[in-house]
Amino acid sequence: MKGFDPWGFEKGKGGKRKPVAKNKRDYTRHKQGYECKNCGGSLKRGGHIHHRNGDPSDNRLENLVLLCTKCHKAKTADQTKKRARERKRRVSLI
Repeated sequence: MKGFDPWGFEKGKGGKRKPVAKNKRDYTRHKQGYECKNCGGSLKRGGHIHHRNGDPSDNRLENLVLLCTKCHKAKTADQTKKRARERKRRVSLI
């Protein structure tokens, strides 16, 4: 299918996942005090860097937050459901 976008991003907004640079990951962890942004759980080691807007190619510092595994799964699932609803809505408009 020409133009099929499995992530559900509009053309030009989504793209290939780019790894988050180590200095950005470290800065985000330090800035949040090594705590999950959602539940406040301690994350001295590990945690997930999450893209607030759901675009894995957008690695700007203001788009990155540190989440624990449980919160990251929940946020990612919410974003996936939201994209699926939006795709379904767009298809029904055609």
